[in-house]
Amino acid sequence: MSFKEDVRFAGDDPSLYGLSAGKGRDGSEMKRKLLTTAVKVIPELFPALSPVMVSVSKAVTGKPFELFVFSDASPKAYCLGNSTEDPTVLVSSGLIERFGPQEMAFVLGHELGHALFSHNSYPDPDDAEDPLEKLKTLALWRAREITADRAGLAATGDTGAAFRAMMKVASGLSDKFIRFDVTAFLDQVKDLEKAGPSPSFLLSTHPFVTARIRALLWFQMSEPWYSIRKIRGNPTYTKVQLEKKIKKEIL
Repeated sequence: MSFKEDVRFAGDDPSLYGLSAGKGRDGSEMKRKLLTTAVKVIPELFPALSPVMVSVSKAVTGKPFELFVFSDASPKAYCLGNSTEDPTVLVSSGLIERFGPQEMAFVLGHELGHALFSHNSYPDPDDAEDPLEKLKTLALWRAREITADRAGLAATGDTGAAFRAMMKVASGLSDKFIRFDVTAFLDQVKDLEKAGPSPSFLLSTHPFVTARIRALLWFQMSEPWYSIRKIRGNPTYTKVQLEKKIKKEIL
């Protein structure tokens, strides 16, 4: 399989929900605004970030991308553009200050994943004409996050860094305050199961962070990950088994 086939989550397909992709929003106006309100990452200004950008672009798209830093204390990241031709990634100052190089690679790879799979062309839940269409669109958006997370993991190659990045975004905290114990963090799943199904999940654009981490744990034990990393041996899950588990988790 190709890199894109390995990375794309089986549920990440608008046609599965009776939806179709469009052209996506024009990011040119936002790009102009960035040039006046944010700082573009170049080697002369951000010597530590530039090598990370190079390694991430090689791992995910094979092409360079632009990165801007904007002022915001919260850890945030976005992607403009709808293809690998002109992606622009935005990260907040709060994210830069909290994330190490490998954690940053996961975030940048995640955002480039959105560009690689033209996720910005997917219909917006707020534009849905009826409640059923909105639920379908939200499910599609949750699916695309699983694909983007896989791209992020491919960019860093470090599962621990991916999990740390997710927990830092979820908590807003830095290494100073968090002991990164994935098993302990995933105990939240037991609390969620005790609480029962939540309608808020169906109305969310992103899977719960616990679900995303579980999905990556399964992904690194699967045929697609072995293919990406050229790992010899027998993975725990085939592609079909992997996707079935994740669909049950997030859709």
